[in-house]
Amino acid sequence: MIGAPAFVTQNGDEVNLTTETGQSFEAWPDWNAPNRRLWIDARDESAVYSPDGMQIQFDDGRVWQRELPPVIVQRAPVVYEGR
Repeated sequence: MIGAPAFVTQNGDEVNLTTETGQSFEAWPDWNAPNRRLWIDARDESAVYSPDGMQIQFDDGRVWQRELPPVIVQRAPVVYEGR
């Protein structure tokens, strides 16, 4: 399932992770480093997240990278008025 989307949602301190295969796990800030690590109790695993929240790296080496939708810039048509 490499390349399949994974999802991360947050409600307060609780973080919900849905893997590439559709498995769901709850995670919490790791008590040892709450500002940079998550603890996934069901997997007995922790993960480091980047300060900007764009990347999560799990202890087993997997990396989740956030993809932002492309920015589409549209310009208004140029209107010339003749005199």
